[in-house]
Amino acid sequence: MLRPDGTVFSLQWICLPRSCRQDYDAQELFERYLRYLSWYTLGLVRPVQTAEGLVFRLRLPGTELLRFRPPLREHTGSASVLLLYCCAGLLSRAGEGAEATLRFEVDSRGSHPGLMMELAGYRPRLLGRPPFRFWRRCLYRCTQSALHQRLALDFLCRVYRELTGEAPPFRPEILPPEEGGRI
Repeated sequence: MLRPDGTVFSLQWICLPRSCRQDYDAQELFERYLRYLSWYTLGLVRPVQTAEGLVFRLRLPGTELLRFRPPLREHTGSASVLLLYCCAGLLSRAGEGAEATLRFEVDSRGSHPGLMMELAGYRPRLLGRPPFRFWRRCLYRCTQSALHQRLALDFLCRVYRELTGEAPPFRPEILPPEEGGRI
């Protein structure tokens, strides 16, 4: 969803049955995501760990799609959290306002065990600056936004299958935005 301040917010989550293994954490979810991203994009996007953090590189030499600072890990109550702060990249207008965060969270012992991925504060270069032109919104919606949402939902469903041994008992859907507007 596009927020009034011009940032993008996206949240995907999946609830797990209580019978799932309890030792799964955000670090493991993050590592699986990196492998899945490369597989899902047929190797066109390669996550590369560097001394400065993490880079999503396009297969073309020298093309950094997104650059993140090193991951921060937290454990809060029953949740394990891993946060990545976006600091640069071809697809981002990083440095204009608050930093974008990509958050991985696993709550394996709480009242609603589940897996979550959240993108917040992201300023895509494809959208440009407010006021957003219609053609830019369409371009972003049909490319980067669609790929991110589909990838995140497919990834969480795959992890659910791996953890439970069965397909999720639901059909993933995109909920209407509460604040802001659809991109």
